[in-house]
Amino acid sequence: MIAAPSAWFGFAYVSIFSQFIAFFAWYHGMAMGGVARVGQIQWLQPFLTILASAILLGETHRVDRPSHGLFGCC
Repeated sequence: MIAAPSAWFGFAYVSIFSQFIAFFAWYHGMAMGGVARVGQIQWLQPFLTILASAILLGETHRVDRPSHGLFGCC
């Protein structure tokens, strides 16, 4: 399979920034605030992602559909 250069750029971005650099930032924050306390933020991630998609991308989420509801993300 041959991919477009933009696909490779996207793959490189996700590999380097999202996975590698964010890894160190996340664990540094956990070391500063304590693993038990800061680790609880992970439980908020699905809900914050839904909120960010609504605000930044203008997506609509319908509660009457399980895949779009607040608890359909988990």
